[in-house]
Amino acid sequence: MERIVLASASPRRQEFFRLLGLPFDCEPAMIDETPAPDLNPREAVEEIARRKADAVAEKARSVADAPRSNVASLCAITDSLHELAGSLHAIAELPHASADSIRAAADSLRANLKSLQAAANPAPADAGAARASSEALAGARWIFAADTAVVLDGEIFGAPGGREEAREMLARLSGREHEVITAMALFDLRAGKADCRSVASVVEFAELSEEEIEWYIDTGEWQGAAGGYRLQEKGACLVKLVAGSPSAVAGLPLRELYVMLRDNGYPFGA
Repeated sequence: MERIVLASASPRRQEFFRLLGLPFDCEPAMIDETPAPDLNPREAVEEIARRKADAVAEKARSVADAPRSNVASLCAITDSLHELAGSLHAIAELPHASADSIRAAADSLRANLKSLQAAANPAPADAGAARASSEALAGARWIFAADTAVVLDGEIFGAPGGREEAREMLARLSGREHEVITAMALFDLRAGKADCRSVASVVEFAELSEEEIEWYIDTGEWQGAAGGYRLQEKGACLVKLVAGSPSAVAGLPLRELYVMLRDNGYPFGA
């Protein structure tokens, strides 16, 4: 099957890709995940998923364009070298050519030779990481990104910034139903197409005591988790009912992912 660039560092989403047997390369999208203020929760989550996919797609386009840019730079430098060689020849032919004139032309030629060498052998600060990233993006066709949010009373709960915020989120979710929205964005760079879909599930929390909330916070699972809990781990102890896709609550709706890839022509089994 064709490789997919997964615009995410989420271990859970990587596990889901492995579960489906999807070959992938990770290229996390480093974007500001603050949604536009005029969007409803579902639109906001879809927008963030699209922005993640678009950021990585732009990287892939830059990698694809890099060889052409290098060729253009080399051609420009070569033209300059030809001009300098002509100047050196002309100076050498002068009857009273000064040593300073010849030295200045030689210095200019030497500088252009260094530029030519640098263009032919670029050396990024982190060569290993840059090479791995470029190899993953070179020739990439499929870019996939996702985003998940917990929504209570129209308010989006992202990942808590600390223990106190996690404690407040869990106390507000206690004994109530909330919505979990997971959006997926898929870019087909070869066909120039983009698709974005989202899945909403309803989760009902049990009534939680202060001791239960404190116990769960001590597990550390709230870190990096929308709403401050993880359904696929000990957070399942907090939940009474899930109406919808459990895997979507965990970060990726597997049935909907399969259908999305199939609808866009991804070659399952090929």
